[in-house]
Amino acid sequence: ANAAAATHQRGADLVLDLTGASLRAYPADLNLLTEELVDNAFSFSRRGTPVHVRAWPEADVLHCTVTDTGRGLTPPQLAAINAGPPGRRHSLDPHGLGLGLLLVTQLVARLSGRFEIESRPAEGTTCRFSLPRHSSASPSPA
Repeated sequence: ANAAAATHQRGADLVLDLTGASLRAYPADLNLLTEELVDNAFSFSRRGTPVHVRAWPEADVLHCTVTDTGRGLTPPQLAAINAGPPGRRHSLDPHGLGLGLLLVTQLVARLSGRFEIESRPAEGTTCRFSLPRHSSASPSPA
């Protein structure tokens, strides 16, 4: 999250509310997930508006949300991101939003998690992912 904020020179706009948990994932995978989502949030919101990153454990899952008050997505854009053919998603948005989200959805799926987007045009977007927490009986990530 901090790397994406630095890239956009918006460190003051980043709001973190993080509670850690042990996961079956490599730190680099978590960094990639977060950086992609926070980069999108900064790319599609105005300077001076907050981007909130929240993570919290609940039962056997870690939840994470990235929320902005940016331009948001239309229902057709959401449908294309959620259901479009993987080979075409990169062409849905000239700014690359589709490709970054494709990467996120694939990585979350590989980590046995869930990903969803809630968005309203001109109001903002919330991206959510949930990943299984590590238990002592669980194998290391593959």
